[in-house]
Amino acid sequence: NLRGVIKGAYNLRYINYQYSGKIMSMQKTESNNKNFKINALFFRRVWRLYRMYWLTRAAWKSWMLLGLLGAVMAGYTYSGASFSVMTREATDALVAKHQDEYIKFIILLSVYGLFRSSLTSLMPLLEGLINIRWWPWLAKDIIDKLLCRNNYYNIQHNSQIDNIDQRIEEEISPVCSALVEIPRALIGSVGDTIVQASILYTLSPQLITLVIGYTLFRFFVTYFIYRPAIRQIFNIKIAEGDFRYSLMQTRNNAEQIALLRGEKAEISAIHGFLDYAINKTMINVKYQWVIGMSSSIIMLLWDVLPMLILVPWYFKGHMSYGEVMQGVASASMMMMSFSILTLQIPQIINIAPSITRLAEVQESNERNISGGKYLGNYITRTVGNSLKITGLTIYVPGTKNLLLENLNLELSPDKYGTQNIVIMGKTGSGKSSLFRVLSGLWYEGKGVVELPPEKDIFFLPQRPYLINGSLRDQFCYPCPVSTYSDEQLLAVIKLVKLSEMVNQYGSLDSVENWRNCLSLGEQQRIALARVILAKPGYIFLDEATSALDTEAEEIIYSQLFNM
Repeated sequence: NLRGVIKGAYNLRYINYQYSGKIMSMQKTESNNKNFKINALFFRRVWRLYRMYWLTRAAWKSWMLLGLLGAVMAGYTYSGASFSVMTREATDALVAKHQDEYIKFIILLSVYGLFRSSLTSLMPLLEGLINIRWWPWLAKDIIDKLLCRNNYYNIQHNSQIDNIDQRIEEEISPVCSALVEIPRALIGSVGDTIVQASILYTLSPQLITLVIGYTLFRFFVTYFIYRPAIRQIFNIKIAEGDFRYSLMQTRNNAEQIALLRGEKAEISAIHGFLDYAINKTMINVKYQWVIGMSSSIIMLLWDVLPMLILVPWYFKGHMSYGEVMQGVASASMMMMSFSILTLQIPQIINIAPSITRLAEVQESNERNISGGKYLGNYITRTVGNSLKITGLTIYVPGTKNLLLENLNLELSPDKYGTQNIVIMGKTGSGKSSLFRVLSGLWYEGKGVVELPPEKDIFFLPQRPYLINGSLRDQFCYPCPVSTYSDEQLLAVIKLVKLSEMVNQYGSLDSVENWRNCLSLGEQQRIALARVILAKPGYIFLDEATSALDTEAEEIIYSQLFNM
């Protein structure tokens, strides 16, 4: 029953790992209550997102579109004022039975209504054109900074930022769209409100006071009702990201799961993540019902208020029926503008978690570029002509667990000629940790590491990295394919004994899913071929030939020694 024991242990370990990871992810995020508030931190993050793009030269076309959008908004406000006046004139003409005047004003009403409708449809188009320029720029900027100075590695292993791929893929476009649409709606609503309020004030100062009072009441009620939704939406995004990650884990580790017969464990873990996401979504669905009911009750109050204020003045003879209808129309348009202001609250609250999640990535990028990740004791890295380690002490990242203490080593071809050093030790003794420190991935500890310039060093881990692309791309990575000629590639391929493999797939330009097609031994040979092509002065290998037989290892190492 050895297989059953191993399988049972695997299932227990996997489930515990998956669920503890989920719980830790939720605890880390939920512990920061500042993320669930519309506060000064939130608005600083919004400003930072604006500043990144709009204060650069790349935004000049977007500024032109923004100016055009402002002109459209001004036309929209003007047409609203004209529509209100035409409503009064048409109604008075109708009551007075002046047919010609009535027809004229009806035509004008239709023209202004058509003009206003066309402007209404034009504004989303301009917003979309601005967004299509903003979000690709922002995505490229974030990705470029993410892939700078190992920041992507630090986020993956040391940071509290979860599901970074989801944040970049799903959050950037909606955030940019909202950050264009919300200010436009706010500014347009304020302009429309001022115009309609001036008209309404000439008819009934009491009504405008009522409109403002009602709107403020509705605004604050809406704000307090929607506030809990920030946490709910944030938690939904995290839960959905964890569910997505569990599916990716299954896809990326399909062979290991199949060998261990881990399907039931995978189903149990994935169902757990799915149920968790459903539970968080159900909380929000129930709360949205409460929000909907509250909003409907508040809106009912407005249906009768304008008529209750204006009709008595009409019966007393203080205003014409046309003025009553103009007042109702102005109050309706003013209320509509106020409603747009109020409706921005749920939109802001719905987009707030996305802004926060995106801002966390941006803040991590900025800390990385400024060197802010180096808090407390850290290892000093310098550039020289040799490898020299002085007083090196290594801690496990994020902890004070000691791995290596006071290590000293010097490897200098100028002093000692060509040298080859093998570092040996039992599992867990710190060999791979030293490898990560030398490569610059780990930095927590003390001491000094002197290394030659990056162009003279090459690091090879045990598991090679293969990209999506042709065989030629695999051998040339990370250099462009134009770096090496076919003759150079084929010569090195022959040295690492992969000529038969290349012939099997047809040519260097063949494209396959190489991570699944090639054995680990073939992948390691490709990685070693990259080293021979690059010809670095220093090579660091972490069991990079573990999948090769003894004869192949001897051939490969002899080639490396003779470079």
